[in-house]
Amino acid sequence: MNTGGNSITGVNTINSTGSVQLGSGSSFDTLRANGDVQLTGSVSGQASIQARGNVCVTGGASARGVVKANGTVIGDGSGSFGPVSAIGVSDNTGTQRCGTLVNDAYGVPFAVDLRGNSRADSVISKGSVRIASGSIGLSGSTADALRAEKDLSDTNWGGTQYGEIGGVLRISGSNPAIATWVRVTPGLTVTIAPVEPISIDTDTFDARDIEELANYAFKIVNGYKQVSVRRVNGLADGNYFLFDDLLNNSHYKDYLCPIAARAANSTSGTPRCSTPATSLKTICKGENNRTCFSYNSGSSRWTIAGKGLAPGVIWFEGDLEVSSGVYFNTFVSTSNINTSGNLNVYAPNFAGYSGQVGGVIYSRDDQSRISGICANQSFPGLYPLQFCTGDAYQPNANGGIGNFAFMAGSCGNADCSPYVGVM
Repeated sequence: MNTGGNSITGVNTINSTGSVQLGSGSSFDTLRANGDVQLTGSVSGQASIQARGNVCVTGGASARGVVKANGTVIGDGSGSFGPVSAIGVSDNTGTQRCGTLVNDAYGVPFAVDLRGNSRADSVISKGSVRIASGSIGLSGSTADALRAEKDLSDTNWGGTQYGEIGGVLRISGSNPAIATWVRVTPGLTVTIAPVEPISIDTDTFDARDIEELANYAFKIVNGYKQVSVRRVNGLADGNYFLFDDLLNNSHYKDYLCPIAARAANSTSGTPRCSTPATSLKTICKGENNRTCFSYNSGSSRWTIAGKGLAPGVIWFEGDLEVSSGVYFNTFVSTSNINTSGNLNVYAPNFAGYSGQVGGVIYSRDDQSRISGICANQSFPGLYPLQFCTGDAYQPNANGGIGNFAFMAGSCGNADCSPYVGVM
């Protein structure tokens, strides 16, 4: 998992069978991974991180809960930790995220490596510990905060660390007081239970099976961007194609033209509608008079880049990239889904009817107005009927599809092998 410059918030638990890289102001409570965990920028982990690989925290990121790694825990660039425990032998089965590790005097990686004025509240280590610039322990405390079976290598010109080690105390900085702060107890052992592998149970999912549930289903048909509309207030069910209002240079592009209203001079390269755009609907808000939807025929890839779309379930045949904007949708793709840019996606059931319950606000549109699925100020009156019934919101519509922001993948054949698509 890689946020790719996007931030994630409002997440309690992240489980990954591979490695995880988070940046750009993301926050979470608990993270578990079979690979490495890399936190950069202003990321904040509040409860716990458990990794079978390494954990690296850099650039002002923090992991203030319990941090546990089978491999190495690295702090750099003012990274901060709560309690840390590390074995020093990585069991990473995912992508390497923490770069080249520094070896101790025995030729194996340090189990804990604090650099660049990073710090940890406490450290328990089965391997050696290095402090190149940083400290271990709560500020101002002289209580034991370090217990390591092997060496402590300290090149600090400052910092504090009190505790006990079982190996050699190696001081090469100008802080001789460390020799009185850290006791050497040959044969010292500490107990750290290894992080166990994570398995994630998954249901069989084929995007093609739920095409009929979508409010808007996008395909390329004879070169045209075709949209099948179902169960949308304010729009008749049926097949439409997208076209731009070239005559009026309208603020929004991507108008929906009924297939039957295709103009005689229309081509897939320059779609034309016999019905004026002023009497038709658009389901998107473009950025700076640009189109919201583009399609690359070579890679079978759709790209959405705008301010927002009409709320509901939106389905695509092919790859999908959602780039920038504020969306109140479940995005479904028969292949891969990528995200990029300044993006905010509210799953329908998170946004709810109006984006607010009592005094709690859950979702806002691109103009910071309180908006939801049924009462959406960006697209008034254009709402999905399976979720909105009178003044009531239906969270169980279509088997709870509104719980999801993204759904990617489809089966290659009847036994779903090979499976195509990742998020």
